[in-house]
Amino acid sequence: HIHVDFQLPEPALDLLKSRTREHHLSFARGGSASVLAPGQRDPALFEAEIIFGQPAPDDLLQSSAVRLVQISSSGISRYDTPDFREAAARKGIQLCNSAHVFNRACADHLFAFLLAQSRQLPL
Repeated sequence: HIHVDFQLPEPALDLLKSRTREHHLSFARGGSASVLAPGQRDPALFEAEIIFGQPAPDDLLQSSAVRLVQISSSGISRYDTPDFREAAARKGIQLCNSAHVFNRACADHLFAFLLAQSRQLPL
């Protein structure tokens, strides 16, 4: 069972559905439109083995089913605490971020700053 707690654009949603046909797929009611916003508590989350989005750390620790969490952002600040890491490790929860998804955008942003500096645009 895979649970998604945010809204996906239609092409991404179609891709996800096509690649997970053999699995039960559930979506949070009223899922966030942003991959950065914390997901809302949804009963389906507690039945899922895989969660994709921004679930609340406490919800993850209360779930007896979750084994893998794919965070929808590159940052994992809300999960990066000693207490959460210890509890997740004890429960066998694997946590992954989506840093690689933003590689191109970050590189483009960096080069824009480098070019602006070399042209002395801030002056």
